[in-house]
Amino acid sequence: MSEEGDDWDACFKAYEIARKVNGDAIQDLSLHNFIVMRDKTADPKFLLQKKIEKHFSTKHPDKWLPLYSMVTFSDIPYADAWRLGQKQEAMM
Repeated sequence: MSEEGDDWDACFKAYEIARKVNGDAIQDLSLHNFIVMRDKTADPKFLLQKKIEKHFSTKHPDKWLPLYSMVTFSDIPYADAWRLGQKQEAMM
């Protein structure tokens, strides 16, 4: 609130601008996780993809981090993790 002083409307607007993108990403990540859990966890192609991702991540941790790891075990903002996860998904 230091930049907005006691202007609550400005404070909430600044907060919304700063945080909305990550809130939207959490929603996208949640829906994606639901679909994966519902449709893909028994799919042999998906399981192979996860093995390949794990191999890449083990061999090149500075170049490949699975989406789950980005969201769960890092301080990468959700929006950045979602964007990068989508790029990695397209590569796979």
